[in-house]
Amino acid sequence: MCDELAANRQNRIDQPDLSIWDISDFSNPELVARFTDPSARIHNLYIIDDYAYVSYYAAGFRVFDVSEVTNIVLVDEFDTSPSISGRAIFGGAFGVYPFAPSGNIYVSDTENGLFIFAF
Repeated sequence: MCDELAANRQNRIDQPDLSIWDISDFSNPELVARFTDPSARIHNLYIIDDYAYVSYYAAGFRVFDVSEVTNIVLVDEFDTSPSISGRAIFGGAFGVYPFAPSGNIYVSDTENGLFIFAF
C-alpha cells in the first residue's frame, strides 16, 4: 500500500510511503517491509508480477522489485520534474499507467506533461 500523506508526519521513520503487509491473519496484520523517501510524496502504485510501478510527486517515476515481500528494492527511477525535486509538495509525477498492451509505461507530470517509458 502507499500513504500519500506520510510526508506530513513528523516521525518519517514510522510512516513509510510504501509498505507491504501480511494479511493472512485478518485479525493480526503484520508489516513486513517498508520504503520511505522523506523528500517526496508517493501518489499512485500498481503492482504487476514482481514489480511495483510508482509515481512520486517531486521525485518522478520509480520501479521497485517486490519479489521478496520482506525486502522492497528500488531498481529504476526517473525524475520527471527535477526543478521541484527534494520538496515534499503536490507537483510533478501525478500518475503512472503500466498496463498498455505495447508494454509502454505512461507517466503524467503536472510540470512537464507526458512521459513514456519501457522497463
